Amino acid sequence: MRTKHMEDRMRQRGMSDEEIGVILELGEWNERADRIVLTEQVCAREERTLRKEIAALERQAQRKLH
Repeated sequence: MRTKHMEDRMRQRGMSDEEIGVILELGEWNERADRIVLTEQVCAREERTLRKEIAALERQAQRKLH
């Protein structure tokens, strides 16, 4: 659910819909449950996961080429 306030803040901070989607998907609510936080650790973990998936896809592509 988008509010005018959210859209204004996104525009002020230059954030895209895609970035907001990632934050909503991977972020965690803080203790007061008043904001979603996406930490460097979570980003690094997701990056490792995606790199492994990319490597697996590249291996599959190479097998099909030969």
